Amino acid sequence: MRKMAKNLRFLGLPALLLALVLIFAGCSGGDSDTWHDVTNLSQLNGTWQGSYSQSMTIREFFEAFMGEWNDLFQNQFGNMTIRMSMDLNVTINSSTMRMTGTMRQTETYSGGNIATLWPEFRSNAIASGATVNDSNYSITYTESFNEPISMDDYEGTQINQNGNKMRIPMSEMGFPGNNYFVLNRR
Repeated sequence: MRKMAKNLRFLGLPALLLALVLIFAGCSGGDSDTWHDVTNLSQLNGTWQGSYSQSMTIREFFEAFMGEWNDLFQNQFGNMTIRMSMDLNVTINSSTMRMTGTMRQTETYSGGNIATLWPEFRSNAIASGATVNDSNYSITYTESFNEPISMDDYEGTQINQNGNKMRIPMSEMGFPGNNYFVLNRR
């Protein structure tokens, strides 16, 4: 999964917010699964799918990733909110040591100074290959990937007792917190 995180493009603020996709991807709280560390890539053979949706303020983002929020940021962004949703489909083949798949993420901005900032967000998004929807201030990124993998890429990854769920700790991808990105076998 680290390979996927490395493939994300960070061009301008809208694309930088793409990093949020990995933060709020899911938690393990309240589940009844028993989790075990992945010890062999063959445990992950097959197709996996995961989705999520999460909202946060631009201030929460800056404080989590860029340091202190200040008056300059407040004046520039106001009380903007970002709603992110993502669909991820991954196929892992331990025989060829490859991971292929697609990721589709939509970021929808509202409030604050989005109307003023939208032309810049829009321009950066289009330059990075995203599609935009001006009517609701949303940006959609679609990525396809075909990457070599090794067990090192799945350090900390766990699989449930039935082998039908995989969870990756966000900390393994360089993000703070105790959240997990959970994928279901298809």
